Amino acid sequence: MIGGFHTAAQHQTTGIHSVNKAIVQFDGMTRQNAALVERSAAASMSLREQTRRLAETVAVFRLQAA
Repeated sequence: MIGGFHTAAQHQTTGIHSVNKAIVQFDGMTRQNAALVERSAAASMSLREQTRRLAETVAVFRLQAA
């Protein structure tokens, strides 16, 4: 009977370690995704500013109506 408890405890320990490993991997992926979102947001702001400056630059040109 004690041998059965020992075996069950080992299986539980193995299962807990597997769950812990999965949680650590999930946390790492979540952190990577958050970093990508931050970089994307910064790139978006940069593109928005470049677009605004380009629009100001070309606004000085006027085309004659056809």
